[in-house]
Amino acid sequence: MAGARFRTLHVVTYGRSGSTLLMGLLNSIDGYLIRGENLNCFEHLRRFKEDLRRTRQREGADTTFAWFNALDEARVLRSLAQLQRDVLAVGPDVRVYGFKEIRYIDMKRKEMFALLDFLSQLDPPAAVVFNTRNWDQVRRSKWWAKLSARTVRRRIRRFEGSMEKYMAAHPERCFRIDYADVVGGTDRVRKLFEFLGEEFDAEAYRKVLQVRHSF
Repeated sequence: MAGARFRTLHVVTYGRSGSTLLMGLLNSIDGYLIRGENLNCFEHLRRFKEDLRRTRQREGADTTFAWFNALDEARVLRSLAQLQRDVLAVGPDVRVYGFKEIRYIDMKRKEMFALLDFLSQLDPPAAVVFNTRNWDQVRRSKWWAKLSARTVRRRIRRFEGSMEKYMAAHPERCFRIDYADVVGGTDRVRKLFEFLGEEFDAEAYRKVLQVRHSF
């Protein structure tokens, strides 16, 4: 078994991109636990930490002061890291853990980057795996049925623009893979395993593809 390069892994994507299949592939790796969507609940934790940081800028040690606080950001971060493990129910045999989320597409770029930075701080080193799919295939899903093709295309391209900027800023911990790569067995799948520091098991990969993955 190769040595994992990361401790946590977050799949960043949008609805009907094939991310559940990618989640299944990642979970086929021994010692991996990649959970499903959670309504982007970790964004609330990021805002919680940000509010605490802003509180610290005003805090004072005098009990007569309205902002009588003594925030230890490092301690808070350790607590939030443990909370992440508890939320995801990470067991002792897990080497790499994380989750996938599709709601980044609804976030502004600044907020998306802030959340990814926050997640990378909780239990580093942290990997970000961006999962994409041809927009025209995506729009045919009932999940997107109420939106026009133009709107779907615009939203996905906006997401991918943000993705490319974040990857350029953090190439050492970001990787992009497309649904077509996963189902087509392109060399990109092997490169994903190389990026993670894991050995590629062709038989395990074939078994994953034989199982239907859906929401």
